[in-house]
Amino acid sequence: MLYEFLKAKGFNLKKITSGNIKTISEQITIQELIENLILPEEKSSEIRTIHKAKGAEFESVLLYLDDVEEIENIIHPEINSENDDTRIYYVALSRARDLLCIAGPPLIKVNKDKISEMNIIEVSKEVISK
Repeated sequence: MLYEFLKAKGFNLKKITSGNIKTISEQITIQELIENLILPEEKSSEIRTIHKAKGAEFESVLLYLDDVEEIENIIHPEINSENDDTRIYYVALSRARDLLCIAGPPLIKVNKDKISEMNIIEVSKEVISK
C-alpha cells in the first residue's frame, strides 16, 4: 500500500496512528493513485498518464516501470491476452517520435540480451548521475 511503498523508497515518514490519512495510506495502492491522477486537460500540457496519451504523439516519452515483471511484459508481450497490460504498454511505447526512455529496476543478463536484440540501448544509473 502507499505507506509501505513510500517507506520502501526511503521516505522517513512518521507512523500515522489514526484518522482518514491512516486509512487511505494503508488501503490505497500506487496503481490506484496513478489511475485516478487527474491532470489539467490543457492542449499545451505535455505531461500525461498513459491512459490520457491514447491517440497523441510526443517528441520524447519517459516510461517508468516499477518492477521486473513490467519489463518482462515489454520483452515478452502476451498479444492474445485478455489482460489490458499489453495494450497499455503498447500505447506507452508507441507515443514517442524521437526519444523513448524507459526507467526501471536493474536488468538481469537474460533481459539485457533481449533488450539489446531489440535495438534498445541500456544506460546504467551510474552514467546518468555523472
